[in-house]
Amino acid sequence: MRKLKSKLASRLGETLVETLVSILIVALASVAFLSMSLASGNVNFSAEKMNAQLRSELTIAETGDGETPGRAYIDGIGYNVYYSGGNGTLTSYTDAEAVG
Repeated sequence: MRKLKSKLASRLGETLVETLVSILIVALASVAFLSMSLASGNVNFSAEKMNAQLRSELTIAETGDGETPGRAYIDGIGYNVYYSGGNGTLTSYTDAEAVG
């Protein structure tokens, strides 16, 4: 009981400034974490978009017969893509000049 009374009567403890500084530190850390999370989400979105475009271009290239060009769009520019390979697998493909 005496210990509790001495703690209550004590003048030692956190000041208002210390409390505000600790709250500021926690707030800044939270903002940093949020911005990192948002940046990570943007990178994932961009990667998914580029992967979908690559898959589309490869599908176009693989469905060609080596004589008739497929169309692939890279950065909005259309390319004629010629498939060469065998047994339904993509061995290689070449692009012709950009056609607009």
